[in-house]
Amino acid sequence: MKNKFLNLTALMLALCLMLSMTACGNDEPEVPPASAAEIYSSLLNHVQYDTDLSDNSESAAIMYAGLPEGAVVTMYSGDARYADELTWIALAQESDFDAAMDVVDTHIDEKHDQYLSYHAEEVPKIDGALVWSDSTNIILCITADYDNAKALADGSASRPSNGSSDAVETEDPTEPVEDPTEPQPTEPPVVAYPTITTEDTWHKYDVCMVVDNMAYEYYSYSEAAAKNYAALVSSVAQALEGEVTVYDLIIPTAVGVVFPDNLAAQYSGYEDQAQRLEEIYAMMDDSVVQVNIFDKLMQHRDEYLYYRTDWHWSAIGAYYGYERFCEVKGITPYTMKQRTEHVYEGYLGPFAKYSSSVSNTPDTVYAYDPYFDVSMVFTDASGNDIAWPVIADGDTYGAGSKYLIFAAGDQPIAEFTNPGVTDGSVAIVVKESFGNAMMPYFPDHYSTVYEVDYRYWNGDLVEFARQVGAEDIIFANNIGMVRSSYLIGLMDKIIP
Repeated sequence: MKNKFLNLTALMLALCLMLSMTACGNDEPEVPPASAAEIYSSLLNHVQYDTDLSDNSESAAIMYAGLPEGAVVTMYSGDARYADELTWIALAQESDFDAAMDVVDTHIDEKHDQYLSYHAEEVPKIDGALVWSDSTNIILCITADYDNAKALADGSASRPSNGSSDAVETEDPTEPVEDPTEPQPTEPPVVAYPTITTEDTWHKYDVCMVVDNMAYEYYSYSEAAAKNYAALVSSVAQALEGEVTVYDLIIPTAVGVVFPDNLAAQYSGYEDQAQRLEEIYAMMDDSVVQVNIFDKLMQHRDEYLYYRTDWHWSAIGAYYGYERFCEVKGITPYTMKQRTEHVYEGYLGPFAKYSSSVSNTPDTVYAYDPYFDVSMVFTDASGNDIAWPVIADGDTYGAGSKYLIFAAGDQPIAEFTNPGVTDGSVAIVVKESFGNAMMPYFPDHYSTVYEVDYRYWNGDLVEFARQVGAEDIIFANNIGMVRSSYLIGLMDKIIP
């Protein structure tokens, strides 16, 4: 793919102007040394990237949340299917360096985890990221053209992306990672939900833990990321107040709902997702309609809500989320019994490789057709419009791909048309992959539903809502997304 070429002088002048504006009323930071500008321009103009890069600096403040005051970030990135990125962070003072490098390391870790889950072929680029720095500048370059990038930066101070001057041996992902924290047994909390217990303990791996025959994705909370997510959703609701109703439906993950109670009571790092959801929703503007589905899922936690070999929820879990949405909206849901059920055996998701107890018990993928005869057309990354079934035939998918039967997997945008609803009502669902399993349900209540995957779509959400005459926007994102500054930064790109 071709590179974006910039005039070096214009780039340096623009960055110097940004620094001077940032420093108004404060001690003026040093102008970035020419070596940083020269290296950045060389990396932008003379390195081969796998996707066209464009200036996404406006979203950089969210992706790099927590940078010291006065830092100026210039970021170029492209299609989110590719990890390629070039970012320059110019610091106001040398004492800010360590804090800024911690933010860069966090960004790399978040990006690694995201691409490991969805585009694993891009992970080697991230793991081999070039991080160049001097006392007041940090440049991050993620590219498959690593040798060329390194050659362009030769002769300057450099630093491994893991934040250490020493190489770190990569652990075998198939081997458990020892937990340094001894369990501290306590009495499990008394709850009014079905009880789940086990005689097993947790077995920790680099991206998940396994209990019995089920893998659980880790979850941790980031208040800074949550504030940014809440602010973005709130900004859409405020911009469209009186025109569109904005709903926010945050999806808990398996470890927050079906993790055994006796282990949750012992696990020192366990996060209460019910509490975290309350905190996230409390950050949102009153114009956002909250759809808190935690209690609904907990009432059914002894059912098949989440896959054992995958981090996603099942169509059964997604149904209860849809049911809660209907309660909040004041409409009657169509039941699972009113829908045609499909059953596809033998699904082995990405977590199956970590443990034989998981790989030896493949998942069953259940799917439920829309109540009405809903049709779907999606637009792919190349701009082609393709008609596709809302639920595809899972028997034609490989063992590791069966979750993709829902709504054609992760596409930039899709349109669902329901001839059974003739009032012209329109909704937009803003989602990542967790939202896929909900898409057979939402279109039953509107004439048209647009599904937008914020990671790959490049439009303006507010303008698009006005253009299509939307009455509802539904944010359907998993709680793990709400802790990821990288993903929130991608969502920021579609919100003016």
